[in-house]
Amino acid sequence: MKELTGHTSPDTAYLVPDYPYGFTLRTEIRYWIETKKGHGQRTMSQTRNPKKPGQPWNKPKASTYNPVRVLVLNEENGHVEHDALSPYATEAQLDAFVAKYPETSKDERNRKQIHFLIASARVQSRITYTVTSQSGTPTPEEIAAQKQRTSETHATIRKATLIEYAKLQNETKE
Repeated sequence: MKELTGHTSPDTAYLVPDYPYGFTLRTEIRYWIETKKGHGQRTMSQTRNPKKPGQPWNKPKASTYNPVRVLVLNEENGHVEHDALSPYATEAQLDAFVAKYPETSKDERNRKQIHFLIASARVQSRITYTVTSQSGTPTPEEIAAQKQRTSETHATIRKATLIEYAKLQNETKE
C-alpha cells in the first residue's frame, strides 16, 4: 500500500489512465481528497465519458465526510483505495492510523484534527454514563432541569477536550 498525498483538487488529482467504463469501453478516472471547513474531508472520484465527443468529465462522485481521509494505491492490483478516521475512534485506533499513514498525518490540518480526536478520546474514556428510567410523565420543570444539566455536561466535556488539546499542542512544540 502506497500513501498518495497532495491530491486535493481535480487539477492535482491522482489520474488512472486505463479504467473500465461499462463492459467494453476504457476511460480515465481521477481521485482527490476534498476538504470543507466544518464538515471534514471526503474522497472524490470522476471519470471521463468516452461516449461523448471530446470525452468530457462526468459529474464527480463523493464519499461521506470524515475528520481525516487518505488515498492509498494498492500496489498488488493497482487500485486506488481510501481510508478514514472515525470521529469516534479510540486513541489506539488513532495511533494505528498515524503509524499506517505518516505522510497524511504530518499535514498541519490533519495533525490538528488528529490531536483534537485524541483529546476527545481521552476525555470520553474518563466519562461514565448512567441511564435512569422515570416513572410517569416528567413535568415541564423536570424537562427544563434535565436540558440544563445536559447543556452543562456538554460544556464541561468541551472544556476538558480543549484542555487536553492544548496539552497535545504544547507536547508537539517541545
